[in-house]
Amino acid sequence: MNKKTILLIEDDQDLLNLTSEVMKDHFNVIPALNGSQAWDRLNKEKIDCIVSDLALPDIDGVDLLRKLRDANFDTPVIIVTGKSSLYYAEKCADLGVCGYINKPYDINYLIKRINSAINPEEINVSESSENNFHPKVKKCVKYINLHFAQPINKNSISEKLDISPDYLRKLFHKDIGVPFLSYLNRVRIEEAKKMLSSSSLSLAEIIDKVGFGTMQHFFKQFKRHTGITPDEYRKRGKL
Repeated sequence: MNKKTILLIEDDQDLLNLTSEVMKDHFNVIPALNGSQAWDRLNKEKIDCIVSDLALPDIDGVDLLRKLRDANFDTPVIIVTGKSSLYYAEKCADLGVCGYINKPYDINYLIKRINSAINPEEINVSESSENNFHPKVKKCVKYINLHFAQPINKNSISEKLDISPDYLRKLFHKDIGVPFLSYLNRVRIEEAKKMLSSSSLSLAEIIDKVGFGTMQHFFKQFKRHTGITPDEYRKRGKL
Protein backbone atom coordinates (compact mmCIF):
# COMPACT_ATOMS: atom_id res chain seq x y z
CA MET A 1 0.00 0.00 0.00
CA ASN A 2 1.38 3.42 -0.97
CA LYS A 3 2.23 5.71 1.90
CA LYS A 4 0.37 8.99 2.20
CA THR A 5 2.37 12.21 2.03
CA ILE A 6 2.54 14.52 5.04
CA LEU A 7 3.77 18.10 5.02
CA LEU A 8 5.36 18.67 8.44
CA ILE A 9 5.87 22.36 9.30
CA GLU A 10 8.04 22.98 12.37
CA ASP A 11 10.57 25.77 12.96
CA ASP A 12 12.58 23.79 15.53
CA GLN A 13 15.09 21.89 13.40
CA ASP A 14 15.78 19.22 16.03
CA LEU A 15 12.06 18.54 16.62
CA LEU A 16 11.43 18.54 12.87
CA ASN A 17 14.17 15.95 12.34
CA LEU A 18 13.03 13.77 15.25
CA THR A 19 9.35 13.79 14.27
CA SER A 20 10.18 13.16 10.61
CA GLU A 21 12.34 10.19 11.55
CA VAL A 22 9.64 8.58 13.72
CA MET A 23 6.85 9.22 11.20
CA LYS A 24 8.69 8.00 8.11
CA ASP A 25 7.69 4.40 8.81
CA HIS A 26 4.05 5.45 8.41
CA PHE A 27 4.12 8.31 5.88
CA ASN A 28 6.19 10.05 3.26
CA VAL A 29 7.25 13.11 5.24
CA ILE A 30 8.05 16.41 3.54
CA PRO A 31 9.62 18.81 6.07
CA ALA A 32 9.36 22.61 6.12
CA LEU A 33 10.93 25.02 8.59
CA ASN A 34 8.67 27.99 7.83
CA GLY A 35 5.62 29.18 5.93
CA SER A 36 7.53 30.03 2.76
CA GLN A 37 9.00 26.55 2.47
CA ALA A 38 5.59 25.04 3.23
CA TRP A 39 3.89 27.09 0.51
CA ASP A 40 6.55 26.05 -2.00
CA ARG A 41 6.10 22.35 -1.13
CA LEU A 42 2.32 22.61 -1.40
CA ASN A 43 2.56 23.96 -4.92
CA LYS A 44 4.97 21.24 -6.04
CA GLU A 45 3.81 18.10 -4.24
CA LYS A 46 0.54 16.24 -3.73
CA ILE A 47 0.03 16.58 0.02
CA ASP A 48 -2.49 14.36 1.84
CA CYS A 49 -2.27 16.07 5.24
CA ILE A 50 -0.57 19.12 6.74
CA VAL A 51 0.82 19.05 10.29
CA SER A 52 1.86 22.53 11.34
CA ASP A 53 3.08 24.52 14.29
CA LEU A 54 1.49 27.93 14.79
CA ALA A 55 4.61 29.81 15.88
CA LEU A 56 6.38 30.08 12.54
CA PRO A 57 9.19 32.62 12.03
CA ASP A 58 7.86 34.23 8.85
CA ILE A 59 4.08 34.00 9.15
CA ASP A 60 1.53 33.40 11.89
CA GLY A 61 0.13 29.88 11.61
CA VAL A 62 -3.45 31.14 11.49
CA ASP A 63 -2.55 33.46 8.62
CA LEU A 64 -0.95 30.53 6.78
CA LEU A 65 -4.14 28.53 7.23
CA ARG A 66 -6.22 31.41 5.95
CA LYS A 67 -3.91 31.71 2.92
CA LEU A 68 -4.40 28.00 2.21
CA ARG A 69 -8.18 28.21 2.38
CA ASP A 70 -8.27 31.40 0.28
CA ALA A 71 -6.29 29.52 -2.38
CA ASN A 72 -8.86 26.67 -2.23
CA PHE A 73 -6.47 24.15 -0.67
CA ASP A 74 -8.84 21.82 1.21
CA THR A 75 -6.02 19.58 2.45
CA PRO A 76 -6.75 18.39 6.02
CA VAL A 77 -4.70 20.30 8.61
CA ILE A 78 -3.63 19.30 12.11
CA ILE A 79 -2.15 21.93 14.40
CA VAL A 80 0.51 21.04 16.97
CA THR A 81 1.40 23.99 19.15
CA GLY A 82 2.38 25.40 22.51
CA LYS A 83 -0.21 28.14 22.02
CA SER A 84 -3.07 26.47 23.84
CA SER A 85 -5.32 29.51 24.20
CA LEU A 86 -9.01 29.37 23.35
CA TYR A 87 -8.44 32.20 20.84
CA TYR A 88 -6.13 30.10 18.67
CA ALA A 89 -8.25 26.98 19.03
CA GLU A 90 -11.36 28.83 17.83
CA LYS A 91 -9.52 30.55 14.97
CA CYS A 92 -8.19 27.20 13.77
CA ALA A 93 -11.59 25.54 14.06
CA ASP A 94 -13.15 28.32 11.99
CA LEU A 95 -10.66 27.49 9.23
CA GLY A 96 -11.62 23.82 9.19
CA VAL A 97 -8.70 22.34 11.12
CA CYS A 98 -9.10 18.59 11.72
CA GLY A 99 -7.11 18.51 14.95
CA TYR A 100 -5.54 20.83 17.51
CA ILE A 101 -2.86 19.15 19.64
CA ASN A 102 -0.90 20.85 22.40
CA LYS A 103 2.84 20.40 22.85
CA PRO A 104 4.42 18.28 24.16
CA TYR A 105 2.50 15.56 22.35
CA ASP A 106 2.70 11.81 21.93
CA ILE A 107 3.80 11.05 18.36
CA ASN A 108 1.78 7.83 18.25
CA TYR A 109 -1.32 9.84 19.09
CA LEU A 110 -0.42 12.32 16.35
CA ILE A 111 -0.09 9.46 13.86
CA LYS A 112 -3.60 8.26 14.77
CA ARG A 113 -5.00 11.75 14.27
CA ILE A 114 -3.29 12.02 10.89
CA ASN A 115 -4.77 8.70 9.77
CA SER A 116 -8.23 9.85 10.83
CA ALA A 117 -7.82 13.11 8.90
CA ILE A 118 -6.60 11.33 5.76
CA ASN A 119 -9.31 8.68 5.83
CA PRO A 120 -12.59 10.54 6.27
CA GLU A 121 -14.42 7.49 4.95
CA GLU A 122 -14.00 6.11 8.46
CA ILE A 123 -16.47 8.70 9.70
CA ASN A 124 -19.48 6.68 10.73
CA VAL A 125 -22.41 7.88 12.76
CA SER A 126 -24.27 4.85 14.08
CA GLU A 127 -27.62 4.90 15.82
CA SER A 128 -26.00 3.73 19.04
CA SER A 129 -23.44 6.54 19.01
CA GLU A 130 -26.16 9.09 18.31
CA ASN A 131 -27.63 8.36 21.73
CA ASN A 132 -24.72 10.29 23.24
CA PHE A 133 -25.06 13.30 20.96
CA HIS A 134 -26.41 16.68 21.90
CA PRO A 135 -30.04 16.99 20.65
CA LYS A 136 -29.06 19.78 18.27
CA VAL A 137 -26.31 17.63 16.77
CA LYS A 138 -28.76 14.76 16.27
CA LYS A 139 -31.09 17.09 14.37
CA CYS A 140 -28.18 18.50 12.37
CA VAL A 141 -27.00 15.03 11.28
CA LYS A 142 -30.54 14.04 10.34
CA TYR A 143 -30.99 17.25 8.33
CA ILE A 144 -27.71 16.71 6.46
CA ASN A 145 -28.60 13.11 5.64
CA LEU A 146 -31.96 14.20 4.22
CA HIS A 147 -31.00 17.46 2.50
CA PHE A 148 -27.36 16.97 1.42
CA ALA A 149 -28.29 17.71 -2.22
CA GLN A 150 -29.34 21.23 -1.31
CA PRO A 151 -26.90 24.17 -0.98
CA ILE A 152 -26.80 23.88 2.81
CA ASN A 153 -24.14 25.17 5.16
CA LYS A 154 -23.54 25.59 8.87
CA ASN A 155 -25.24 28.97 8.98
CA SER A 156 -28.42 27.86 7.22
CA ILE A 157 -28.81 24.81 9.45
CA SER A 158 -28.05 26.87 12.57
CA GLU A 159 -30.93 29.15 11.70
CA LYS A 160 -33.31 26.21 11.29
CA LEU A 161 -32.17 24.70 14.59
CA ASP A 162 -32.34 28.03 16.43
CA ILE A 163 -28.73 27.87 17.57
CA SER A 164 -25.71 30.07 16.89
CA PRO A 165 -23.38 28.85 14.11
CA ASP A 166 -20.39 29.02 16.44
CA TYR A 167 -22.07 26.93 19.14
CA LEU A 168 -23.28 24.37 16.58
CA ARG A 169 -19.76 24.13 15.18
CA LYS A 170 -18.34 23.36 18.62
CA LEU A 171 -21.06 20.82 19.47
CA PHE A 172 -20.82 19.11 16.08
CA HIS A 173 -17.04 18.77 16.17
CA LYS A 174 -17.16 17.50 19.76
CA ASP A 175 -19.80 14.80 19.10
CA ILE A 176 -18.97 13.75 15.52
CA GLY A 177 -15.20 14.22 15.76
CA VAL A 178 -14.84 16.09 12.47
CA PRO A 179 -15.85 19.54 11.21
CA PHE A 180 -19.35 20.08 9.81
CA LEU A 181 -18.08 20.43 6.23
CA SER A 182 -16.07 17.20 6.40
CA TYR A 183 -19.17 15.27 7.39
CA LEU A 184 -21.32 16.94 4.72
CA ASN A 185 -18.75 16.16 2.02
CA ARG A 186 -18.53 12.56 3.23
CA VAL A 187 -22.28 12.09 2.92
CA ARG A 188 -22.28 13.60 -0.56
CA ILE A 189 -19.37 11.45 -1.73
CA GLU A 190 -20.99 8.26 -0.41
CA GLU A 191 -24.16 9.08 -2.35
CA ALA A 192 -22.12 9.81 -5.47
CA LYS A 193 -20.38 6.44 -5.15
CA LYS A 194 -23.75 4.68 -5.05
CA MET A 195 -24.89 6.51 -8.18
CA LEU A 196 -21.65 5.79 -10.03
CA SER A 197 -22.00 2.08 -9.22
CA SER A 198 -25.70 1.59 -9.85
CA SER A 199 -26.77 4.13 -12.48
CA SER A 200 -25.87 5.45 -15.92
CA LEU A 201 -26.24 9.07 -14.85
CA SER A 202 -23.65 11.45 -16.24
CA LEU A 203 -21.13 13.06 -13.90
CA ALA A 204 -22.88 16.40 -14.33
CA GLU A 205 -26.19 14.85 -13.26
CA ILE A 206 -24.59 13.15 -10.26
CA ILE A 207 -22.87 16.35 -9.17
CA ASP A 208 -26.21 18.13 -9.28
CA LYS A 209 -27.97 15.37 -7.35
CA VAL A 210 -25.44 15.23 -4.51
CA GLY A 211 -25.07 18.97 -4.06
CA PHE A 212 -21.54 19.79 -5.20
CA GLY A 213 -21.45 23.19 -6.84
CA THR A 214 -18.74 22.63 -9.44
CA MET A 215 -17.10 19.77 -11.33
CA GLN A 216 -13.69 20.83 -9.99
CA HIS A 217 -14.82 20.74 -6.37
CA PHE A 218 -16.48 17.36 -6.85
CA PHE A 219 -13.40 15.81 -8.48
CA LYS A 220 -11.11 17.18 -5.75
CA GLN A 221 -13.31 15.88 -2.93
CA PHE A 222 -13.94 12.53 -4.61
CA LYS A 223 -10.25 11.83 -5.14
CA ARG A 224 -9.42 12.99 -1.63
CA HIS A 225 -11.96 10.57 -0.13
CA THR A 226 -11.40 7.57 -2.43
CA GLY A 227 -7.92 8.02 -3.90
CA ILE A 228 -9.24 7.70 -7.48
CA THR A 229 -11.28 9.75 -9.93
CA PRO A 230 -15.06 9.27 -10.40
CA ASP A 231 -14.43 7.75 -13.85
CA GLU A 232 -11.96 5.25 -12.42
CA TYR A 233 -14.42 4.36 -9.65
CA ARG A 234 -17.20 3.73 -12.17
CA LYS A 235 -14.95 1.56 -14.34
CA ARG A 236 -13.89 -0.56 -11.37
CA GLY A 237 -17.53 -1.13 -10.50
CA LYS A 238 -18.12 -2.60 -13.94
CA LEU A 239 -15.25 -5.07 -13.80
